[in-house]
Amino acid sequence: MVSKSAGAAVSAAKLARERMAAVAAAHREQEQANLADVAAFLKAAGAVDKAAVRRDTAIATATQTYEQAVATAEGEQAAALRRIRERGASESELVALTGLEAGQLRALLRGGVNAPTKPASTAKKAPPTPQPAQNAQMPL
Repeated sequence: MVSKSAGAAVSAAKLARERMAAVAAAHREQEQANLADVAAFLKAAGAVDKAAVRRDTAIATATQTYEQAVATAEGEQAAALRRIRERGASESELVALTGLEAGQLRALLRGGVNAPTKPASTAKKAPPTPQPAQNAQMPL
């Protein structure tokens, strides 16, 4: 015959197993939910990366278009200034007519790369160059 204390020990062990099984099941559910959320996070991170690539491509295309337009405009400006100079205008007259500084005028006439297209008094600073997107990934 089984003693009362042995029966209580069996019941306690059974109860402990049931409780541990419930805790383990809850942990499995939590782990599955975490796995699904990490997958969603990584999918969204991929979307951020794709958007950054599209943005960078658009910026590169716009920059190239801008640089070509500036080169064309500067060529036209230089040609116009040369025609005025050929008609006898001095450098100081060209400076007064255009609002450019003398060095800027000479650079434009030489076809310098950094010749401004606007008079010095109205020239604006270029906006800062955008930085590549940095995908924030959290450690798992």
